[in-house]
Amino acid sequence: MIQGMVFALVLLSMTVLVVGTDNPCQNHTGNIEIGCRSYTTCLLGVAVTHECGVGLVYNSQIGRCDQRANVGPPCGGSEDCSHSANKRYPDYSRNCTSYYTCYEHNFLGFNYCPPGLVYHDRMQTCDWPRDTPPPCGNKTTTVL
Repeated sequence: MIQGMVFALVLLSMTVLVVGTDNPCQNHTGNIEIGCRSYTTCLLGVAVTHECGVGLVYNSQIGRCDQRANVGPPCGGSEDCSHSANKRYPDYSRNCTSYYTCYEHNFLGFNYCPPGLVYHDRMQTCDWPRDTPPPCGNKTTTVL
């Protein structure tokens, strides 16, 4: 009896996720890439986020975490941070649709911006191209 009630509660919670308007898996099955170090799997309307382990990154070719050496850019690439300040930097080779982090002169990896956004260096976050100054965006400033 208790197992049946637990199953019903799990099924009910899955149904709530399926009908929710904020559910990224509402009309999708498969992986949704979030960044180089994590991804979300969608199955029957349920979203499950997977974190890649130390030294691993998301490999879009095989749909799971893999060794950095087996993955193409940007997740498999690296940048020279030996003379860089602790901050995030736009990835110009990807038209600023991703960025990388330097900390204590070490490269910590790339991250993607959500679709349609570019990296805004001054704000240190992804933003709309219209709100981001060149070279990553197209925001123009007016001189008074």
